[in-house]
Amino acid sequence: MTKPFILREYIFVSLFWLVFAAAVYINFQANSDKPSAVFQTITLVIASFIFTHFLTTRLLPHALRAKKMKLFLIQATGVILLLSFIYSLIFTYIEVSSKNELPHDFVNHLPFLWKGFYLALPASFLINGSACGIKFYQEHGRIERDHILLQQAHLEKPA
Repeated sequence: MTKPFILREYIFVSLFWLVFAAAVYINFQANSDKPSAVFQTITLVIASFIFTHFLTTRLLPHALRAKKMKLFLIQATGVILLLSFIYSLIFTYIEVSSKNELPHDFVNHLPFLWKGFYLALPASFLINGSACGIKFYQEHGRIERDHILLQQAHLEKPA
């Protein structure tokens, strides 16, 4: 792998997360004050990055090498559900000046958590699905390149 390819990959990943953070901040600042929006954005982006990075650098390459994509789909679903739950916690509890007062009893918080979970599910799916699609494309290209190099080396080998 060449250095320009790795640099391009890091630039692309950095731009992806910066655009994501900007979109999230714009969404939060429409409903919250600035400090709350910044804190929610930072928390959400860090949680998203950690889970997505784990999914794309650990689980996906391992599944591709082991040819266990069904297991990966189950693992990815678990990661998406867990990340959606974390999003719902962020939406519900991390707000400096909440417009919706939470009830005193935790059991009565559940409707807020479920609402946040259902709102976060598509976002979590899109973020992880996009990242996994990009990583799958990169890994597939890497495998194809290695296969072509191996074929060329085999053909150039003296008899």
